[in-house]
Amino acid sequence: MLTRTKRFFTTTLLGGLIVILPTIILVLAFKWLFSLVSNAIQPLTELVVDNLTLPDQYDHFIAMIIVLSIIVLGCFVVGLFVKTRLGR
Repeated sequence: MLTRTKRFFTTTLLGGLIVILPTIILVLAFKWLFSLVSNAIQPLTELVVDNLTLPDQYDHFIAMIIVLSIIVLGCFVVGLFVKTRLGR
């Protein structure tokens, strides 16, 4: 009985780690990528935000949308490259 219980807890714990660990790694990688892209295009986002006639409360949101758009576009370009003959 004790070995079944021990095996149950061990299997359940390892199963949870197998699910949670990749999720944590993905979130940390995305935060790193977001920060990298955000710092790289900061002059562009400041230029766009300064030239828009929206209230100041939207500045951060607009900058975030620009960064997310560039990340999604980058993922699309990488996926397109992988799908072509060059990527295979």
